[in-house]
Amino acid sequence: MKIGRNDACPCGSGKKYKRCCAGKSVTSASPISQEESNPQKRTTLGEVISSMQQRAAEKKEMVQQIGVFLLYADGDGDAWVLELTDSDCIQVAKAGEPLDVPLEEDEQTIVIDWSHQFSFKNKALQIISYKDKKTEILAAAPSQQLFAIRRKILKKLSPDQIDQVHLDQ
Repeated sequence: MKIGRNDACPCGSGKKYKRCCAGKSVTSASPISQEESNPQKRTTLGEVISSMQQRAAEKKEMVQQIGVFLLYADGDGDAWVLELTDSDCIQVAKAGEPLDVPLEEDEQTIVIDWSHQFSFKNKALQIISYKDKKTEILAAAPSQQLFAIRRKILKKLSPDQIDQVHLDQ
């Protein structure tokens, strides 16, 4: 998945990505945070993932949205990154231990090698592995909160904005 810095931001603001969600800093103080960043310091998705891995190590629950990405850590020490437009996801921490994340990013693009696809079934977060097609329900996930945030964000996005998120298609 690639988001060009000069493309319209997929959050639906009408601004260029570099002036909108690419410039958002993320803090762990609130459950959902999107603060304006310091112009000299941009927070990368990799930094947000590292922060989420630290929260998972502390077994502290947290939900974080940045652009079209929704990240969460649960009380069991598991953490996941969900990509909202294609329903892709990847686990970034398991039982408090950080996992390697196949992530490449620069100022213009973000590329992740996703391992799973997600959906919501009977008000629970369900994942399906791309590798072996194994299906699992993530019972500790804050499913209702994730579903509500996903729905709100996708409601704001036009089909053209969703197409711009995925430049490699």
